Amino acid sequence: MPIMTGSVRKKGKYFHAIIELGVDEHGKRMQKSISTKCKNKTEAKIVLREILRQMEMKMYVDRVNKTFAQFIVEYIERIDVEQTTYEGYLSIVNNHIVPYFNEKQTHLQDIEGSHLQEYIDIKLRNGLASSTLNRHLSIFKCSLGYAVQKKLILNNPALEVDIPKQTKRNKKAKDKKTYKPEEIKKLWTALEGNKIFTAVYLASILGLRRGEILGLRWSDIDFENGTLSIQNTRTKVSKTIEKGPKSDTSIRTFPLSAKILEHLQKLKEKQKEDEEFYGNTYRINDYVVKAQNGKPISTACLNENFSKFLKENGFEHIRLHDLRHSIATIMVKHNISLDDIQSFLGHANLSTTLIYLHGSNKIKTATTEKVQRIFDNLNPLEELLEM
Repeated sequence: MPIMTGSVRKKGKYFHAIIELGVDEHGKRMQKSISTKCKNKTEAKIVLREILRQMEMKMYVDRVNKTFAQFIVEYIERIDVEQTTYEGYLSIVNNHIVPYFNEKQTHLQDIEGSHLQEYIDIKLRNGLASSTLNRHLSIFKCSLGYAVQKKLILNNPALEVDIPKQTKRNKKAKDKKTYKPEEIKKLWTALEGNKIFTAVYLASILGLRRGEILGLRWSDIDFENGTLSIQNTRTKVSKTIEKGPKSDTSIRTFPLSAKILEHLQKLKEKQKEDEEFYGNTYRINDYVVKAQNGKPISTACLNENFSKFLKENGFEHIRLHDLRHSIATIMVKHNISLDDIQSFLGHANLSTTLIYLHGSNKIKTATTEKVQRIFDNLNPLEELLEM
């Protein structure tokens, strides 16, 4: 282990530690000056000895004038991820992490695992779910890992943090709500003629994700062969963007029942009538789900209209995505295999499918027919829909 040497010298108000680093290739003396922040020479020498000890043990890092909150903001601006992922991280940073640590004014190089653990514990007590806080912790781990890589800190304190598991009581309170088949059929009947009917219908009978519904195009529907393919998603972050499906397994093809095809054919004819009615003001595009004037429906608008409809018509509140959970639960109760359900929903992992319950890329026709029969065999409603 090399022995480091140095001295102290006053510069301005404070004494600086002058570290001897040997000589360069030209024989020129190399030194490093570090402020001790001490006005007293004796105290400065104590700081010098500690700096030399850390350097000898390769534990020294240069001090940077940056708070943890400032560092997090700089880090999040430079990460290379999908836009939707970036927007999610940015929301967490701006709405939670920065306000909390700005108030603390904790320096980047002073951040400890206990500081991060306290943050997690407070957020958990304030009602954030463990699953949500895992994303907060991921930001801590990645950003501080980057700080270690850049030699701004020695160790990653986020590795010391644990997220307490929620109690069964808390989990039960947060269980996702689902509708039974008869409730879904009542919802379809009540929604008849409503602009969001098709979105709700596809979410509940095919288990499509919201982005898959809004990104569905007429070119994805093969009326001749009776299939619907998921090739595109449409979502809203700071702006509406289109991208490929969530994963390779999300790219899937559904054989459609006669009733689904009938609805889609009638919808396409209705949109042709709308285009003639609105003339030059009609927004021409290939989307299946859109407003009467052709304008694509945004994710916020779809959510808002769905929640408003449920409230005004006396239905128990659920999210649109919960219709996807509903069809998964219904399929299990009707003895459809987990592998078929996984394929039907487009999950990359069976573990994700199991979370939804309270193969190949092409969906088996038998699975789709079973789902249709579940609804067709219910009484007193004999017709699935009349549009």
